[in-house]
Amino acid sequence: LHHLEGEQQQTLAAKDMPIDAAAAQRRFGKELARFAGFYEEHSYGPFRVCFGDLAHSGHVDASCTGPSTEEVPLKNADFRMPLRRSSILELSNGGLHVFFNMSRPQRGEAAMGMILILFVILVIVFMSVSLTSTIAGIALTPLERMLAVVRERCAQIFKYTNMFESMDASGAGSAVEEDREDANCSREF
Repeated sequence: LHHLEGEQQQTLAAKDMPIDAAAAQRRFGKELARFAGFYEEHSYGPFRVCFGDLAHSGHVDASCTGPSTEEVPLKNADFRMPLRRSSILELSNGGLHVFFNMSRPQRGEAAMGMILILFVILVIVFMSVSLTSTIAGIALTPLERMLAVVRERCAQIFKYTNMFESMDASGAGSAVEEDREDANCSREF
């Protein structure tokens, strides 16, 4: 931008001298073409160059309006004004203002943001599955073994209880009934 501004100032100074004005204007035009050509291989680039004081209304509008402002045409510029004004980058140096179209880099940045979010979601899902299997191995498997042992012991206790009840029913029926009645009475109190 410093170089372009210097060229433009030489062009304006040379307007007073008719012989040098045309040469300075050609040199400035070549410099602008070289400037625009630099961005041909990039995903962003300038779409407008203004020289002079711009009238700003608080936001970038990329227009060359203002007192003593002139728009300098960019030859070989492949970039147009973006549809979204938030995609405009304005660089100023003194009286030279260059407006860049940053829509493609912003789209690439947004796509990379979406890919990052998708990657984080996949990592979270993988880690939750891994955590679930680890918890199952550490906590649930021993609990299942303990419950199997408790079931086995309970089955033995119920087996012995059934065996004692069947013995009581066959042998000492009246004594067992009295014990049961006493037990029922004690439960009531």
